[in-house]
Amino acid sequence: MSEDSIIIQVFGASPQMRIVDFFLEFPTNEFTINEIVENVGMSKTTATKYVEALNQQELIKTTKKIGKTQPYTINMKNPVIQMIKNAVGIMSDKVADNQLSDEKLLMKIRKSAVTSESLMSRKKLLQTELKYTNEHLKTIPAQ
Repeated sequence: MSEDSIIIQVFGASPQMRIVDFFLEFPTNEFTINEIVENVGMSKTTATKYVEALNQQELIKTTKKIGKTQPYTINMKNPVIQMIKNAVGIMSDKVADNQLSDEKLLMKIRKSAVTSESLMSRKKLLQTELKYTNEHLKTIPAQ
């Protein structure tokens, strides 16, 4: 994760939140401890400790064992997970609103730049036309 997700920005980068963030990124998938370690970037000991804690708190749950391997999945019915998901939705809306405002401002700047360019171009054209008009007027005899 090169750029911190909204979950990490709002709730911090504790091992628990990094694991929850990973699971919420893929809410329908199941992951083993090794997959969590590989994707979240923590030691197997740390991952195991916090996965077990999250499992006891029912934030994640175990699924059917595959051989000796125990997969886990996010518990979307847990009220804390729902609260995190709702908070992410609110923050995402806020980020989107800010980006939209920034985009509108950028469009205004671009329009004004285009307008400024076109006005400067028109000014040059008018100056050139005025120069030729003045030169032509000099050639007309006075009446």
